[in-house]
Amino acid sequence: MKAGETMYLGYRKGTSYLQNITFTPTETPEETVTPTENPIQTSNPQSTPKADAEREVLYEEDFENCTVGDKASGNSTSVDGWKSPAGTAELKSDSNQTINKYLAVTSAKSGTARSTYKGITEINDNFVLEADIKTTNYKTNVSNFEVLEKTDSLYMNHGCYSNAKYAFKMNRPSDLNKFVINNSVSDSGLSLGRYAQPTVLTKEIPDDWIHVKVIGDFTNKTATAYITSLDGNTVYYHGRINMSEDITSFSCLALLAPSSGVDTCIDNIKISKALDSDLSEVFHTVKK
Repeated sequence: MKAGETMYLGYRKGTSYLQNITFTPTETPEETVTPTENPIQTSNPQSTPKADAEREVLYEEDFENCTVGDKASGNSTSVDGWKSPAGTAELKSDSNQTINKYLAVTSAKSGTARSTYKGITEINDNFVLEADIKTTNYKTNVSNFEVLEKTDSLYMNHGCYSNAKYAFKMNRPSDLNKFVINNSVSDSGLSLGRYAQPTVLTKEIPDDWIHVKVIGDFTNKTATAYITSLDGNTVYYHGRINMSEDITSFSCLALLAPSSGVDTCIDNIKISKALDSDLSEVFHTVKK
């Protein structure tokens, strides 16, 4: 029926049928919401890019362009810029395809620690540093990875000087399966009790590759560290600790190996400029 038309219904006398019912349809209302078009289908939809893709990379090194077997001893030679004053820096390979080629430092003398280091372009931005590290428990000496203000901060073959400025340090004391994090004390022959107390410790770690991620905040002089298994499934440490009070930049990466035949290794180094979102994680004080 059209609007305004009348339909009549007849009935017989004595019945209850209705009559003269008029249907007056209302006008069709206008649509107030535009219908949604069919979504575009993609054969291989992409996930949201991670924050890493947005960071400006300041330094990166994975040793894949180096030659396995390359060695350097003393300050006159280097492997891709890495020098070992009294030990040997050597390019090696691992069957783990996440690692493949990597740099190792070892000592030529049993029971004597040896260091390797690299000076890089000074970084004074808030940063995100990532690297894969491998160390081995040794009965009398320390293994470590240190991020220092400058190469002069390094007390060759022992760690950094006691008055040196550091952004991040992880030191594995003699005969221990844990790392001491950002402790003011650093030397080659320290047991746990000889570090400044109280110590910040990781959980027990294996003699295998681990992944280290550090978010450095020079404004507040803090470093937020994540230390995990290589696949990220096991967390050995996650926390925020202080840097040196007056550090404003760094330009030295350093490793320490505890003895001959006991390597300290590094690979997949990446240093990027931190985003605001990297620095925004909130830590709460634990109430006693």
